[in-house]
Amino acid sequence: MVLFFIGSLFLAQTSWASPAGRPGAIYNFGANARALGLGGAYTALSQDDSAVYYNPAGLGFVTDRRISFMEATLYEGVNYNYIGYAQPAFGGGLGLNLLRSGAGDVDGRDAFNRQTGSFGYSETGVSLGYGYWGLLDGTASAGLSAKMLQRSVANVSNRLIGVDAAAGYMPPVFGHRLRLAAMVQNIAQTKSGNTNDTLPLAFKLGASWEFAPAFHLSGDVSSEGQLAIGTEYGWKFAAFRVGLQPQGLSFGTGVFLWNSLHLDFAVYNDSMLGMSNRVSLGWALPRAVRVDRPKERSQDRWREGLQALQDRRFVAASHDFDRALKIDPDLATGPEPRTARLVREFVHGISLQDDLQRQEALVADNSANQLVGKSVAAYLSGDDYRALLFAQAALGTDPRSDAHRAVFGFMQGRAGRRVPEEEILPLRDLAEHKDKKALKAFYLGQFDVARAEWEDAVLLLPDDPMLWTRLGSASIATGAVEIAKKAYRRALELDPKNKDVVDFMTVRGWR
Repeated sequence: MVLFFIGSLFLAQTSWASPAGRPGAIYNFGANARALGLGGAYTALSQDDSAVYYNPAGLGFVTDRRISFMEATLYEGVNYNYIGYAQPAFGGGLGLNLLRSGAGDVDGRDAFNRQTGSFGYSETGVSLGYGYWGLLDGTASAGLSAKMLQRSVANVSNRLIGVDAAAGYMPPVFGHRLRLAAMVQNIAQTKSGNTNDTLPLAFKLGASWEFAPAFHLSGDVSSEGQLAIGTEYGWKFAAFRVGLQPQGLSFGTGVFLWNSLHLDFAVYNDSMLGMSNRVSLGWALPRAVRVDRPKERSQDRWREGLQALQDRRFVAASHDFDRALKIDPDLATGPEPRTARLVREFVHGISLQDDLQRQEALVADNSANQLVGKSVAAYLSGDDYRALLFAQAALGTDPRSDAHRAVFGFMQGRAGRRVPEEEILPLRDLAEHKDKKALKAFYLGQFDVARAEWEDAVLLLPDDPMLWTRLGSASIATGAVEIAKKAYRRALELDPKNKDVVDFMTVRGWR
């Protein structure tokens, strides 16, 4: 049996129907018991150190430093060992795998089944891979891995080198629950030694679907036409797996210990080796700097959107916000979708996406555009009236601007109010106009009207102590004591030597 196993690995210039008998068959023995419990349907799921082995594009999702081990006895005296390591690096993930299979003191036989002495056999593979996630607005990943396989049996040895390429895609329409993957093995290869073996060109396609949290269905199909299907269900600290492949069913389970250690077990049916048990151990190394890639990249994109918003590059801000939501669907549970929607409505409401002239007009550094920025900030905070007030002042500052007219019209529609044309004035003129209307209303005993006008005036000129003092007086007259306190305190901050305000606040006991 051992001779058959070794011969199937090393018999040169022979065609095999099954991938297990080809040069490089060690790369079909598996890298962890989780994958084997799923029947090998792991191309789209691999996102740890085993991604070097199954799909290097998955390294882009590595979020911390991880190491894993697997050891198995494949046949009589033939051992198989796997060690893998991965960590975030260079904006993506870097991984290293070491595989070894071998046996010693194997009885040799000639053509007549006579003993010819003993010999040893070994295969050692080393792979280095890199993956990056974040292409196509965070929906795609790509990766490469290079492997070197050193083989020897008796006095025959060779060295095979190959390069694998892989890609992954998560359609945003499904909230990243569907994952697609493709891997081309040995897209480039070379050899040395005293055999004619080469690593064969092959490919795999994979898909996985997350029906619910911790419940996956995955499938792989290879260039040899082999189909594998697996499903996994997680429950509390354990996971249960079933896989189906041409050789039959496989089963597996996993246990998570202390949030950093996981132990996996699988019963796997191999075309060459028959049924065998595999056990693997994975460990998230302590003091690792954890990186949550979807959140990290979505937050970066969101910050870019906020900066664009501050610079009044509203079209760019809208695109950045929408991309951030696509990258990390978890943002949908926070306030971000509302902000993205409001910015999108503003961009479309003033036809900004198709008007480069308006876009350029709004990014210019001038006092009118600073008021536009305040208007949009108030609009995003839900204060449509204040947004209209600043848009009114912006248009009054630059009444010939088509862009400012569009912003004013949008904010007027949002607030549901029509502003008389004669009240579209520059900032200071508008504040003085509000002050005059407030004084008139105050002398007529219309204190609510006066207070509202002075509230507008202090929004426009927040550093004018006289306006704050008058707002305090109108607030006292309407019984709004707390507003009056804040108004007088602000007036005193701006003009500490105002004796009238000091005396009034002292009498009231507000100092």
